[in-house]
Amino acid sequence: MDSLEEDLTCSVCYSLFSDPRVLPCSHTFCKNCLDNLLQVSSNYSIWRPLRLPIKCPNCRSVVELPPTGVDALPSNVSLRAIVDKYQRDSEPRAPSCQEHRRQPLNMYCIQDRQLICGLCLTVGQHQGHPIDDLQAAFIREKQTPALLLARLSEQRWAQVCELGEQLEQEKARCESLLRQDRQEVNQFFVSLEEVLARKKQGYLEALSEVAAEVSQAYDPLIDRVKELQVCRNFRAT
Repeated sequence: MDSLEEDLTCSVCYSLFSDPRVLPCSHTFCKNCLDNLLQVSSNYSIWRPLRLPIKCPNCRSVVELPPTGVDALPSNVSLRAIVDKYQRDSEPRAPSCQEHRRQPLNMYCIQDRQLICGLCLTVGQHQGHPIDDLQAAFIREKQTPALLLARLSEQRWAQVCELGEQLEQEKARCESLLRQDRQEVNQFFVSLEEVLARKKQGYLEALSEVAAEVSQAYDPLIDRVKELQVCRNFRAT
């Protein structure tokens, strides 16, 4: 196939022949390529002759064209037909069905998600299945990854939002427990202060009673000693 394509390629533009024209020297080139060569040759001439000279790119011989130029050259009809057939044969073809030989896989089974031929749909195992054309199926399948990604993103976002709500609820629960514990601690220390105040008052009262007993026990003795001291001082005088 590569050798055939080389034979069908113009030696000027290196593309498949387009409207091939034959020079008097029997070499063939694209009409557009010959027009460009003729224009270049005419630019170097200061006057326009009745016969238009052109140098063949292959054999380098100078040939003369009529005043009408390249349009007067004969078309290489056989070469044009071969090029057209080569282009048609080179176009990609739909793959054939493995179950029904030579039947092109030109439909898409939506249910089984695979390419099928006409016989698969009418008499084969895909009979009655919903189908779609290849272009629509291609577009839909091409969009499937993006849709799945978007769906996963939405699902992930929903999970994130749900997690956020759970965290907010858990925080509110912890804060409620902390408020209860704070109230219990305050209440405990208020009760403890009352108990300590009562105990303090009891201890102070007990000490006051002991102080009264000490005074009751020692004051008469002290007073008696003082009286004796006064009497002695009086006798001495």
